Amino acid sequence: FNTELSDINVSEKEKQQPEYLMAAIDDIIAELVTQNSLRRKMMGKMRDLYAGIRDPEEYQYLTDNYGIGNPLDLKFTPIVRNRIEALIGLLSATTFDWKVSVIDDESIRTADIMKSAKILNGIFSQFEQQAEIANLYDDPILKKDINTIIKEAKEETEKNWINIFEKSANNLVKYYKEDSDILLKELMKIFLEDIAVVGECAFRVLPKEYGKLPVPKVLLPENFYYDLPPGKKFIKESRRAVYLEYMTKKDVLQEWGHLMTQEQLDELFSMETVEAQYLIATGVDLDRIDPRMGLRRGSKRKNYRYNIHYLPVYHVEWIANNKYKIDPKETKDKMNVSGPNKVNQYRYRQDRYEGIRIGTSIYLNMGKSEFVKRSKKDPDKTYLSFDGVRFSDRNGDPYSMVWKTKDIQDMIDINIYHRDNLIANSGVNGSRLNVAALPKFLGKDLMERLLKVIALGKQGVDPVDPTQEGADQFQHYGDFNNAIPGQTLQAINEVLRELDDEVSKITGVTPQMMGLIEQREAVSNVKMGVNQSSLVLKNFYDHNDLVIKSLLTSLIEMTQMSMRDSEMIYTLLGDKGSQSFKIIPKYFSFSDYNIHVTSISDEYSKLMNIKNSIQGFAASGAIDPKIAFKTLKADSVSEIIELVENELDDKKKSQETIKQLEQQLDQLNKENKKLNSKLEQINEAELQIKQNELKIKDKQVEYDKQIKDKSNQIKEYLGNKEISYKQEAVKLERDQLYLQNATEQSREINNKTFE
Repeated sequence: FNTELSDINVSEKEKQQPEYLMAAIDDIIAELVTQNSLRRKMMGKMRDLYAGIRDPEEYQYLTDNYGIGNPLDLKFTPIVRNRIEALIGLLSATTFDWKVSVIDDESIRTADIMKSAKILNGIFSQFEQQAEIANLYDDPILKKDINTIIKEAKEETEKNWINIFEKSANNLVKYYKEDSDILLKELMKIFLEDIAVVGECAFRVLPKEYGKLPVPKVLLPENFYYDLPPGKKFIKESRRAVYLEYMTKKDVLQEWGHLMTQEQLDELFSMETVEAQYLIATGVDLDRIDPRMGLRRGSKRKNYRYNIHYLPVYHVEWIANNKYKIDPKETKDKMNVSGPNKVNQYRYRQDRYEGIRIGTSIYLNMGKSEFVKRSKKDPDKTYLSFDGVRFSDRNGDPYSMVWKTKDIQDMIDINIYHRDNLIANSGVNGSRLNVAALPKFLGKDLMERLLKVIALGKQGVDPVDPTQEGADQFQHYGDFNNAIPGQTLQAINEVLRELDDEVSKITGVTPQMMGLIEQREAVSNVKMGVNQSSLVLKNFYDHNDLVIKSLLTSLIEMTQMSMRDSEMIYTLLGDKGSQSFKIIPKYFSFSDYNIHVTSISDEYSKLMNIKNSIQGFAASGAIDPKIAFKTLKADSVSEIIELVENELDDKKKSQETIKQLEQQLDQLNKENKKLNSKLEQINEAELQIKQNELKIKDKQVEYDKQIKDKSNQIKEYLGNKEISYKQEAVKLERDQLYLQNATEQSREINNKTFE
């Protein structure tokens, strides 16, 4: 079976037949698994080195006794794991910056129309407000001109505008980030570990059915087989791929039982498990079986417990070309075709096919893939649902930090082995004693006398019996030194330090990044360590960013496929509590997106520099101190920039508003001066009127006084006259009385005549 020839010899209809699909699955599994057997074995060794497990046979010649009896075994001292853990820790401390933007022409045109409508709506709303102001106040100062209204509406829209395509995708990215089932941050750590340990990582995003969000699945690189062309980094560009997964029969039943016939179900539960098949074929003891095959491991991994009832499940995908009719003349006019070349009536489109094989005989879910996302830039091209990235150079071999430092790891372990053996076998400085000359008066037993001589020697006493037989033969037989020289240990430790420095140069992770520094130098050393290693690690983190970007892109694309016919509402947590967003297919499922991810290698240093700068701006009063406090909680550079830009935009807008108000105030001041001048004239007139009124009042008072005085004079005159009159009347009456008494003939005086 030749999958390459099948593209032109097998029609699209025939590619849906079970014979073609099963043959393609068997051929791809047989070829790819065989080709990658050595690669898989190498990855197993890389994992063991990262886990601190050494092949016991690798340096067995050092630990064999050979009658010598070495007191120690060759130990494994991990030198790369802590460095990789430091990189993962740096990843945990920093949040990636994800931005989603629309890149296809159709969505951009639609977004521009929406934006223009938003601007027009803003202009119309301001016209309505100005019309109300004009009706209330017939004052030209309070009215805005049309240019100002248009400018404000554009600025407001530009500042707050997010088209519905980007908004839908950004909401979805945020939802995936917070989803507890996906654990996006943990996936990042797994990707970073895989890239550092085995030089590549892989994942798969494939929804199970329409109307449901897809969930990413991280793949174990050791069980993933593919044929990536030379010079390529993205695994999705492979033409064929197989992922070998080990599952129990119950898991297989739960996952694909609804697709299996009764005959397949019976065959499933009558199959031999991987362990049974492996033992029958090889006769290898259980303790030697690799756990990555779903089996048990030997004594070095007794803490692991694996289910022994596993079946091999092969997930297979491949790209096949299918032809379709075109207009040769129209195609030639559009394509870069020159000379006498002719364009035939057929063009070839890439389609993705897939299938699952359980064991060696059960085939499920075979055929052309349903969830295939095509870009408007090149609709004839498609990719595998498997994706990932190789951390490799141009020759295509993955670069593993663990494998590149294996030789240094071996040298460190061997040096430590010899150093510890030297220490274990070392003794002390001493002198040789003539046993025959030991004083016998110290005891009858030889060992007793020897111990007493040693004890007295510590007290500064060296007893001698010159009468003892053989004392004349006593002489000094020299000293000895069984202690290990300090220079030897110092030399070995210096070698170990140099080897450790070499590991730092290769990996780009310095001791400062791992915290191996003094407290007083913490700030400066950490900063220096990050700066010195950032260039070395930038390419490393860039590859991890590529994986995250590919993962988010695949999640959005597969969501567009699964949600193309249904509207769904999702809830996520925001700064002000939970908020909901709705996926609307007509605004989401036909758009192409581009995801921008900022590399962590320079994100961390930028984040620290920006935070320090903002604190300085806040101290100088350039920005509001509240913004400085908000930036302390920010996890990304873009979040801080957005906060500061909004603050500066608001301040700029406030300054422009203040400027306009100042201009209006100047104009009002001029008008106010005119009004004040008029008011002064009015005040002067009013003052004159008041002065006149006061003069009139004074004259009135004077006239009233004169009248009163005249009246008083008249009253006084009349009173005097009345008194005089009454006096005259009294006098006449008196005279009358006198006259009557004299003549008795006088007539009576009528007093009424005088009244």
